Amino acid sequence: MIHFLFVAGWMLLDNVIMQLFPNSYLVEGLMFFSCLGYCAMVLTLRTLPTIDSILFAFLFGFLFDFCFANMFLLHAFVYVFLAILIRIWSKYMDNTLIEAIILAIVTLFVKDVVVYVYMCFQLDHIIDFFVWVQRYELKSILMAVVGMIVVYYFY
Repeated sequence: MIHFLFVAGWMLLDNVIMQLFPNSYLVEGLMFFSCLGYCAMVLTLRTLPTIDSILFAFLFGFLFDFCFANMFLLHAFVYVFLAILIRIWSKYMDNTLIEAIILAIVTLFVKDVVVYVYMCFQLDHIIDFFVWVQRYELKSILMAVVGMIVVYYFY
């Protein structure tokens, strides 16, 4: 229960940040998404048993789809895939800040690439991959580094 409240609290803070700094969806505009809730989920998934982490990831992926992304079950299944990756990778990692940052960056990049590829197949996202990396992904990764430091401090 405490893990649920921890991640939900960071996701609510994400929502506040996104309301204070809205995105411009123009190609030239600034576009980033706060990922404090995602970083909290990555830290939490490392400590839970495998089945619990998969269910936890599905629940928060479903909540993310419902509250933020307006997609049905896309992030839920992507978060389950990432929970499995995190469980595999965390067997070989310690609980240091540097390794938590690396895990957050790699899984965030994998998550965003999977969503980008899905959007391209649905013809919902017609933007060049390198423009997408430049305009969106680099800012998200930098925010993930800062976010993981903050969340790791409170974890």
